[in-house]
Amino acid sequence: MVPASGTGPATRGGPNREGASSKHRVLANRVEFDARQEPVSSPRVDNPPTTGPLGVLLEVAGVGADVIQFDLPDAPVILEIEHSGSRTFAVRSLDADYSNIALLVYEIGSYKGTRPGNFSKREEIAGLEITGDGNWNIRIRSVASARGGAGLISGSGDDVVTLSNFLASAGILSITHDGSATFAVRAWDISDYKLENFDAWDSTNLLVYQVGSVVGNYKVDKGRTVFEITADGNWQMTVK
Repeated sequence: MVPASGTGPATRGGPNREGASSKHRVLANRVEFDARQEPVSSPRVDNPPTTGPLGVLLEVAGVGADVIQFDLPDAPVILEIEHSGSRTFAVRSLDADYSNIALLVYEIGSYKGTRPGNFSKREEIAGLEITGDGNWNIRIRSVASARGGAGLISGSGDDVVTLSNFLASAGILSITHDGSATFAVRAWDISDYKLENFDAWDSTNLLVYQVGSVVGNYKVDKGRTVFEITADGNWQMTVK
């Protein structure tokens, strides 16, 4: 995978980028300020509340390569990402010092999907580096607003969803996928995110990692209620 690259203004800590002009627009900024504080100009976003309309913490849109920084709540989030270009599109999460955390998206052409963030206190997201040739839109929500239910859930492409069935006990999940590229399903336990040493990677459960179509039954450990899906086709998960 080629590291994403981009240019844009520094809006909190890190390298000095004075003189650079913003290439993105902040569309939604769920920020509550202390009356004694000075307003903070976009694109920096300080301490968004963990609740809000539809769980939206921040929404930003732009075109081409860019770098944005912000402050998120100390809790897991999901990132809903879209791109309308025809060339390489990549999104990397960054920490407060502009160091890479994870490659969230790497696709050629258009993209629409949901990715997880802040699932470890060792990897707290403070910014994003975007590479693309088209228009893009990124909406960050509380993980509590992720699509979900009990018993059955289906979708297409990358997603982060919830199933409450395994909260109190382990069980079996039937999974299908009709795509041709890599298909992966990872089950997360994020119930301890308030602990100082929280790291969901310590309790993650990689259920599926396979290229192409999938039909099978998989064991899910107790407490895993958040599911990260990487896919290029249609998928379905059914509790047995």
